[in-house]
Amino acid sequence: MKSYIRKPVLAAICVAAALSAARVGRAEDPAGTIVDWAKIVPGDVRFYVELRGLAAVRVQFRRLGIWDTVVELREQDLERGGDRWQRHTEELLGLDPESAISELLGRRSALIAPTPDDWDNGVLLAELGGDDAAGKFLEKWGAKELESEGPVRKYVITGGLMMAVFGRTLAIGPAGDPDGLWQRTAHLMAGERAPNLAGRADFAALRARLGDDPHGVLYAAWNRSDPSAIAGCHRLLAGAWITPTEITCELRGQLALPRADDRPLDMSVIREAPLTTLAAWGGKIDLKARPSEGSTPDQSLAAVFLESLGVAGSSPGPLIDTIGPGFYVLVARDPPALVTGFDLPAVTVICDSTRGQAILDNLDTIIDILGKGLALVTVRPGVEIDDVSVRKHDCEGVELHTIAIGRPLARRLGLAFLERTELCWGLLDGRVILSTSRGHVQEIIRAARGKSPRLGENVEELLPAAEGEEEVECFLIRGSAASAMFTNWLGYVQKNHPDALKPEWWQSWARDRIADRYRLGLGLEADPSTPGRAIVVEVGEFSPAEGLVLRGDVVVSAGGRPLPAEKPAHAVAERYEKRGNARTFDLEVLREGEPKPIRIQIPVQPAVATDVSRLDPIRAIRQLAALTRRAETVSVCRYLGKRTQLDARVVIRWSPDRR
Repeated sequence: MKSYIRKPVLAAICVAAALSAARVGRAEDPAGTIVDWAKIVPGDVRFYVELRGLAAVRVQFRRLGIWDTVVELREQDLERGGDRWQRHTEELLGLDPESAISELLGRRSALIAPTPDDWDNGVLLAELGGDDAAGKFLEKWGAKELESEGPVRKYVITGGLMMAVFGRTLAIGPAGDPDGLWQRTAHLMAGERAPNLAGRADFAALRARLGDDPHGVLYAAWNRSDPSAIAGCHRLLAGAWITPTEITCELRGQLALPRADDRPLDMSVIREAPLTTLAAWGGKIDLKARPSEGSTPDQSLAAVFLESLGVAGSSPGPLIDTIGPGFYVLVARDPPALVTGFDLPAVTVICDSTRGQAILDNLDTIIDILGKGLALVTVRPGVEIDDVSVRKHDCEGVELHTIAIGRPLARRLGLAFLERTELCWGLLDGRVILSTSRGHVQEIIRAARGKSPRLGENVEELLPAAEGEEEVECFLIRGSAASAMFTNWLGYVQKNHPDALKPEWWQSWARDRIADRYRLGLGLEADPSTPGRAIVVEVGEFSPAEGLVLRGDVVVSAGGRPLPAEKPAHAVAERYEKRGNARTFDLEVLREGEPKPIRIQIPVQPAVATDVSRLDPIRAIRQLAALTRRAETVSVCRYLGKRTQLDARVVIRWSPDRR
């Protein structure tokens, strides 16, 4: 699912920009201050974030109960270490984070760096509260004065850091100024005529599209092929505003590549969603796009499922081409599962289609086969197979197709709270609806018919849009309600799987999953009737032999040699592990009695092993629960605009009684 609202980094931008948000009076700037800091930022800088009134924001975030979590997230990043100076500010400058805000950064501050990746080794700008405020820092940091440059005084301070002072404005750079950024900043502070960020036409164009008088800004630029670029942008400017009830963050970007033509999104699906909705997404997915020649086909279950829909379709054209482009995803607590005490999320997908009934017919066949297969492989000895069949029900005049797959699914996964799972699909007002929960679909239908409360009627200003803006993609999460679900999950883990509360458990689990990707991944048993043969009883999810080797195949040769009479299954695994640098591994199997040679392509292991030492999802869930607990809604919307531009808005809204 390709989406321009696709990275959690967007949330990080919003939080970072929010930290800039308290207003600072600017009508009469005192002598010795610089009004537009973009004029003292060298023109080749590709990362710039300016923060105003951080001390005031700290007060407000403390009232909301989220400041400690924000600080914890920052400290987690610093734990990664490294030799970049801004990861060691406490030991270099003698200021803990709270003191740094109170004494140095609280009024106005900024970070500038050559690239976004260098943010922690760039130049720090700070505006102090008085003309003589710099004096105490000069003494505290043992400053040794260098040759001045006009009105700018320059020093070497503790740790070899470089510092320039102009009135109330400080510029602190890394020891030795390795890339010359600090020196070029000092030149601009002294009034030297040189290229600066404010004078760049591309930066000015982005700033012209931003709302008036933002309290904080973030600017970043990437190479056009950089995969870390946010939302596919070559250049991005974000601005933030804050009020007692909300934080708004605008994103204006220049895309690296023009996107496909957009069209306005029908927002009625989200506005008419039930009030029980926890999260919603709406946007465009082009299922007609085909993999380019030579590309690796998508072998995910979702891809196989969608392809089955298309292959089974009758002419004209595959059914896959009749789905979309409008897609919507609604998430809520699964109503039937609530009695288990576990908040199981129900996920429902709604999509446009021109041949909805044909798709339903295919779904009936495919899901019925999958359901019966699952019931068969999970049946216990001496127990009757579950009756897992497609059934039909009526809800407010809408025919629903369902299959009660919960019991075999719960046995397969060992999760009792899945026992009430009942998959559901149907047609709602011409759109295909497919869900993990019949109860959730019934809630959606009743809300659409106006027979139960709707999001759009009960949540104030559900999605942000200025006059004349048309949404093309939107994401919404109801923060406090989602936080309650996250807290419920933590309680379930604590009660039923206390070991999983420890990061070591997850790190061990991750290492095992990574190792699985580079094993042969075949479940084999010695053939009891014929020595020197191994029967395939299972093909693992990540096996490189998936799609080549089938259950029931009989392996007679591995690595170019026949299997031994003793422990043939063990011999297959051992030969695979000792294959050396070979890029292929050969098997010979008997399939329905006929010999069949198979050549398995070996996946290339990454040159650098994946580091899971900091994996701690429980901590992340706790932090997410804390950050969303006070938020009424968090919304991200992208708007119709030029094909080469990104225009989006992030809004975090809380009600006054939650402050």
